[in-house]
Amino acid sequence: MKPKDFQEATARRIVEIFEKGKHNRVLLADEVGLGKTIVARRVVGLVSEIYKRRGAEQFKVVYICSNVNIANQNSKRLGVDQKDCLNVAESRLSMQHLKIYESKSRERSEKWRQQLIPMTPATSFSMTGGRGSKYERALIYALLTRLPAFKRISGFSEFMRDKVKDWDETVKWYREKTKECDRNGSGYFKDMHAAIAKMKTAGKAEEVLSICRRNDSADRARITELINSLRSDFAQISLDLLAPDLVIMDEFQRFKDLIKPLEDNTEEGKLSKRFLEDDHSVKVLLLSATPYKPYSTLEEIRQDESKDHYREFMQVMGFLLYEERQKNRFKTVWRDFSRSLSEIHTDKITILRAKEEKGKAERILRDYVCRTERIKPEIICTEKAREIVISKNDILSYAELQLLMKEYDERKAPVEYVKSAPYLLSFMESYELKKYIVEKYRENPNKEMLENHKTLLLRVRDLNIYKDIPYNNARLETLIKEVFTQGPNIESLLWLPPNKPYYETSGVFSQRQNLSKVLVFSSW
Repeated sequence: MKPKDFQEATARRIVEIFEKGKHNRVLLADEVGLGKTIVARRVVGLVSEIYKRRGAEQFKVVYICSNVNIANQNSKRLGVDQKDCLNVAESRLSMQHLKIYESKSRERSEKWRQQLIPMTPATSFSMTGGRGSKYERALIYALLTRLPAFKRISGFSEFMRDKVKDWDETVKWYREKTKECDRNGSGYFKDMHAAIAKMKTAGKAEEVLSICRRNDSADRARITELINSLRSDFAQISLDLLAPDLVIMDEFQRFKDLIKPLEDNTEEGKLSKRFLEDDHSVKVLLLSATPYKPYSTLEEIRQDESKDHYREFMQVMGFLLYEERQKNRFKTVWRDFSRSLSEIHTDKITILRAKEEKGKAERILRDYVCRTERIKPEIICTEKAREIVISKNDILSYAELQLLMKEYDERKAPVEYVKSAPYLLSFMESYELKKYIVEKYRENPNKEMLENHKTLLLRVRDLNIYKDIPYNNARLETLIKEVFTQGPNIESLLWLPPNKPYYETSGVFSQRQNLSKVLVFSSW
């Protein structure tokens, strides 16, 4: 994957910020489809070259994404030799120590090496719920049973097993791996025993012994707590050893808890804080086309204050500008810029002041954020970005919903609901407004009223006889015209015909030319 010119320029700009700007956290917010993974691959290559020139023996990359499937897919695209890429099943924090010590024997034979460690927040940082994977428990068991405090516990194997069928085989596998790791001269067992003693893990052996002797089903919840506590201990040991040179957080908006100010005392909070907050020397690259919500309605903020777009924006910037001095400077500049915008009128002086404040804000953002957008008109068609014509039924549906609300309450229904979908009472299942109306209707049924409100509910009898149902919604009607007028029966195609086919197409695929995908945003 050779990067395009703009991708190469973006990668070099990110490295320039890392090296010359001395800022170790950068957000790459390129528009969807512009190849953020390709840019990240190039950043890995460029930063790796810098470390190699400086005489480093290895370059370690941690790749964090939202789920295992993405981790498996993208970890192969980041340009690191796959022999040094962890299997995702073994990439949990509580298991990293083994891989780190396994690599020590290779370090002596290879002058330079790279390593990629994929992680997912749900499996790597979370120590709550469940008991982790069988691989985690088997490795922990294989190590702890080398210590006298755990070796003497009868029933410890069942304690850690958690009904896994191939438990004995898995434990045998990790016993052999740990022995082999220690034989490479890395000092694995000695160092791990010292680390376990430092974490005071052995102190939990007495309670484990007591539970194993009782063999009481009432202890199940406590067993889960103890196993997760052991997982957390080994995760802390791994964190002390990990020392990544570059952390890539892909589509991080899906796991924003990792970049929030971590004030809680949960295990997840402690691990995240240790990994991302305590060491500011680690280079961090955030990838996301939508790093924060661009706009929140008052209704959304009322339902969940964390959905406030401004709060999300400041959270992201707070993570990027981790030093208090930088944070305070940015807050001041942004406050002055926001204030100048609210004061703009025809006075030329206020307009000039707004431009000046805007320039200050942009200069700070450029030191931490890279973004490329499509600006060529032939890539995105803007001809259809115009007002759409509404019908009388659009207005009627709004009026009928207001009448219905008046029947039960003086509150007004938000106009955005009516603009977003037709026949609202048929589709608003999880909305508070629908729940409220249903509750009030049950208290005071009025079928005649519902019969009169013909734009709020779809009629089953109309559906059963395949009656032509009016759209009653300008947006839906525009969408249908856009999608279903590009060619006859486009909905019958399982996939779009290729614009540049390798082979000559036939049948229905040869009858439709220049079709395009249509993207509908959920917050339409």
